[in-house]
Amino acid sequence: MNISMLSLTAVLSWSIVPPMLFHAEWTKRDVPLAVRRPQVSEVDRLRWLTGCWQNRVGQTVTDEQWMAPAGQAMIGMSRTVSNERLRAWEALRIVTDSGRLVYVAQPQGGAATRFVATAISDTLAVFENLAHDFPQRIAYARVRADSVVARISAVKDGRERGMAIPMGRRVCAP
Repeated sequence: MNISMLSLTAVLSWSIVPPMLFHAEWTKRDVPLAVRRPQVSEVDRLRWLTGCWQNRVGQTVTDEQWMAPAGQAMIGMSRTVSNERLRAWEALRIVTDSGRLVYVAQPQGGAATRFVATAISDTLAVFENLAHDFPQRIAYARVRADSVVARISAVKDGRERGMAIPMGRRVCAP
């Protein structure tokens, strides 16, 4: 069969599509899987955070790494080394729970603290837990494809205190 015959077959196939496919009450369950458009989940909107990031100030280096979204979750980790000594580490997750994104932090392998998403976009993610001492807010802002700024903050005595952690993209170690 040549190309023009294939084209003609495709046109004829569409011309005999049952009229019910164009009915106003056509529902998602009636759509064959092959033509359904996948819905972008909230966690997928954070794909820009995927990869390895680093902040270096003098002898202190903080590395943070995030796996790509899969299974409605992103898995991450963070490590801070100063003067060749491990100073801090943290297991991180961004998961979908009851339809909302939740950032789960486990510093030093301790108890998990949950922060609920308050803003999600293609360049910003903000998570809050106002009952937590510090931080109460964790935010990531995409500056460019190769840089993000993480900000942790809390309100104490009526004043917001926190710190910004600018990070550049780096090649993930094998």
